[in-house]
Amino acid sequence: WATDGKNATSSSIVTTFTYGTVSSPKLGAVYPTYKSISVPIHSHNPDPASVLWNFGQFEKDVRLMHFDGTKWIIHNPPTSRVPDFAPEIGYKITAKKNKRIIVSGTSTNPAGYYEIPLKGGSPQRWNNIGHPYLYKVAWDKNVKFRRGDKELTPKEAYLQGWIKSTLLYYDGTGYKRVPYPGVICPWRGYFIAVGKDCNMLVPAEEAGSKEMEDVNWEIISDKFDMKLRESGDTKSSLTPDDGWAIQLIVKAGSWTDEFNFAGVSDEAKDGYDDQRDLEEIPMLPDDGSFSPSYVNLHFGDYACDYRSKIEKEQVWEFVVERWGDVQEVEISWNIDLVPEQYHLYLKDKENNKLIDLRKSSFYQYNPIVQKRQFSLIVSTSPFLPLISVGDLEHAFCYPNPTHTGEITFELPARRVVIKIFNIAGEKVFEKTSTNGGSWTWECINLDGEKVSSGIYIYILTDDKTTKTGKLGIIK
Repeated sequence: WATDGKNATSSSIVTTFTYGTVSSPKLGAVYPTYKSISVPIHSHNPDPASVLWNFGQFEKDVRLMHFDGTKWIIHNPPTSRVPDFAPEIGYKITAKKNKRIIVSGTSTNPAGYYEIPLKGGSPQRWNNIGHPYLYKVAWDKNVKFRRGDKELTPKEAYLQGWIKSTLLYYDGTGYKRVPYPGVICPWRGYFIAVGKDCNMLVPAEEAGSKEMEDVNWEIISDKFDMKLRESGDTKSSLTPDDGWAIQLIVKAGSWTDEFNFAGVSDEAKDGYDDQRDLEEIPMLPDDGSFSPSYVNLHFGDYACDYRSKIEKEQVWEFVVERWGDVQEVEISWNIDLVPEQYHLYLKDKENNKLIDLRKSSFYQYNPIVQKRQFSLIVSTSPFLPLISVGDLEHAFCYPNPTHTGEITFELPARRVVIKIFNIAGEKVFEKTSTNGGSWTWECINLDGEKVSSGIYIYILTDDKTTKTGKLGIIK
């Protein structure tokens, strides 16, 4: 990204927009690369057609989009329009040919802060915002959040539930996190998850060179997804009571989806952490003409899924989806800060393969279907019977809790009676599995109706043993 006229109050501002192109592209036959952008000045004519006058026809030569908090808006007048370009608004853009964005207007130069209104939601609402200045600003030191007469730092706002994530941006190969500490950059659009309505205050203070240096951070939890470990700390000093997370990273070609965390926290109640559990960041529309080729990993509707303390084992079920011309998918993991006493496994449910995360650093496969089912298992003991559960003691269910409306039981290969009760002791469902193996409860009662959210008790019985456990349903 290049700009001219940084200190001008009224001038022509020029940026070079870069993206993937192919020679002689054909509509619908290429998978374009998108970029997150914003325009850091008040344009004399902010209408998208005027700002992108040299890009060609919308939805033929160029696509411009904005996420409004619930859905993508694709600019295609008169059917639909994105908001006019403004410094506080973020967009996604792609085009069939290399072009330059040329904007004439007045630079933002407020005394104090530029205020960006943010809309909250439950559990959160993604806001698509911009950076209002022609220079970098320190995200961690100078940016504030205001709600009423109260102002907080980003970390304080996160702990109060005002915001639910750090800033993320889309660079054409996936969503990247702005580190903490770190800087926000001109001409770049961002996403931030917001829990409560507030204003983001961006100061007119350029970040110094020291603030822009790379900082070595390690994944530990979703408290800004990162925690700087003191040099004397090692993973051997961690205990099961420490908050921690496993980061899962999926790659296909140049695309990377790295914003995926399965973790444990003290604040998780009934298997749900209101602060750290985070819904998926909005993915791009898949509608043919401008559809990119990419992969996405998710735990149901969630990118971050935190559970309470592990007693014996915990299982996270997740799906990897692929779009477009994806030939090979690689899943890797960051487990550096998981306490050493835990055994960690990845199960490919389609191929019935079990991978020890302590002994391997990645897993590759060729996608045949669009969606591939996996399980992530954390256990206090070696869990080798996972592929074929040998006895009722090792039977388990996942995902638990479930956000998807389904729970799968892995059972020994024999006749097993499954009974499910609500917390009042009333029988909700009963099933006899004659041959064991995998059986999925669709969270319905004996009348075939969906059951409500809450905690349930399951009792598994074979000819020798009875096993009892709890499961949670979250809607």
